[in-house]
Amino acid sequence: MTDLLKRKGIFRISRDLIIKEPKGVMEILKDILIIKAENNFATNDVVYWGCSEHFEILEPAEILPTYNAEITKEENGIMVMWYKVNETK
Repeated sequence: MTDLLKRKGIFRISRDLIIKEPKGVMEILKDILIIKAENNFATNDVVYWGCSEHFEILEPAEILPTYNAEITKEENGIMVMWYKVNETK
C-alpha cells in the first residue's frame, strides 16, 4: 500500500487486556505499523502511534485522530473493526 504512511492514528490498549488476552492483542496489532508506544501508568494502558490501512489518510499538518478497536470473537477467530473516537458506526 503506497499511502500507508499517510494513514496515521493513536490508540490505547489496556495492560489488563495485554495480560489476559495476548493472542487477541496480537490480532489487534497485526495490521498496524507501530511508530511509537508509551506506558501510561495513570490509566494503566499503553498508548500507540501507528499507521494502518484501517485509518484515514491525513494531510501532513493534520492532528492525528484517536481510534478505538471493536473486537468480536467469531468461529473463525477474532474480528477487529476500527472507529475514530466520536465517530458513529
